[in-house]
Amino acid sequence: MKRRKFLQTSLAVSLPVVLNGMGLRVMPRRSIFSFINPDSDRVLVLIQLNGGNDGLNMVIPLDFYDQLANARPNLLLPQSSLLQLDDLHAFHPAMTGLKAVYDDAGLTVVQSVGYPNQNRSHFRSTDIWTSGSAADEVVTTGWLGRWFQGDHPDFPEGYPNADFPDPFAITMGSTVSATCQGTVANFSMAIADPTSVGGLFEGFDDEVPDTPYGHELAFLRQ
Repeated sequence: MKRRKFLQTSLAVSLPVVLNGMGLRVMPRRSIFSFINPDSDRVLVLIQLNGGNDGLNMVIPLDFYDQLANARPNLLLPQSSLLQLDDLHAFHPAMTGLKAVYDDAGLTVVQSVGYPNQNRSHFRSTDIWTSGSAADEVVTTGWLGRWFQGDHPDFPEGYPNADFPDPFAITMGSTVSATCQGTVANFSMAIADPTSVGGLFEGFDDEVPDTPYGHELAFLRQ
């Protein structure tokens, strides 16, 4: 999928984008990637998929296949149909795209991520994940917002300024991401209509530089 199409079809996804610790501003006939350090292409993208996901049916532990077959005989797929990653793990057969990325050393699967005393409420669980807090405490800030707050304790007082004229993060969605919530304000800016993102790159026909951000811009123009 082309990156522009991905952005345009991510309406239901809260997606904070942090550009190398820098902000993002859109101006006529100016590449948004001009704000990225040209010597680095490091970008943090967080994708929150609302709803449940059956992890044991997505990444299947082959060393426990027999136990899973006994526990969920109507759900577990035949082992011969799985996309084997190594001797101990396999992907669901529908994950051919991610399997290709995995084979190209572009994907890592982190297992056993969670917290003690699992809360069975989707809403409360979302609060726990976005705040990075324990299940028995209520924290109103996001884990990424606290990271920003450590470097910018006075935010939003005095912002934007000459050194930081732009948002620290962009959220695709109708509301700003709780992950970016600071003690006083949210560090992200929401783009309510992702379909308008494609228009940001129209009219940019100038030659792109041979740098990481130039490569990204060329890819986005495809």
